[in-house]
Amino acid sequence: MPLPPSFERYKQARAVLTIAAGDTQLQLVLDAIAASLLPSIEVAPEPDDAYPELTQAFAKILESNRKSLAEDQIGLSFVACQGAIRRTYAQMKAFDEAYGGTKQPMQTLPFLLENEVEGWPTAQAAIWHAGNYFKHRDDWPADRTKLTKREKPTWEAVKKLGVGSGSKTPMLECLIAVCGAGELHDLVPMLGAHIGAWRHLCANVCRSNLGLPL
Repeated sequence: MPLPPSFERYKQARAVLTIAAGDTQLQLVLDAIAASLLPSIEVAPEPDDAYPELTQAFAKILESNRKSLAEDQIGLSFVACQGAIRRTYAQMKAFDEAYGGTKQPMQTLPFLLENEVEGWPTAQAAIWHAGNYFKHRDDWPADRTKLTKREKPTWEAVKKLGVGSGSKTPMLECLIAVCGAGELHDLVPMLGAHIGAWRHLCANVCRSNLGLPL
């Protein structure tokens, strides 16, 4: 019979599983946000015979408010995902310090994030930059050519996702670019699946470099 693995190997394997598992909080948050997203409001309801213009104007205000609220809710979803990415990065950093299993420089945030596929940001990179854009865009100069070295990568990433200087629904555009077209309450929870896939990628890098079974 083969000998049981050493306690050290057990600790390594357990640490890798922790990275892969992540936490349940992210999905709970995304599901809650998805459940709170309001259905679309018809912009042109049956007009009041006495005040048709007023009825139309009120409906447009409602629709505008709905879109603004949805933008904030989607933006908060991206920020919640950023928190999960940071927690995974902290686990990866601790793992690297304990075992040296990543064989990657850990000074940059986040590990395995900036990879691109045929010039397009990976899902986790798109999520990260969408969250940054939601948080910091109001502080940016209107002239995007004057962005700082730290700000430019986020702007370049969201542009690839379809966001322009005049975009009225940039968070929605980023969400559709990452998750595809569909109902908002279906798309928002899908962000968690992308982060989960990325976490498993990080864990597999650790497994491979330490010679643990994938």
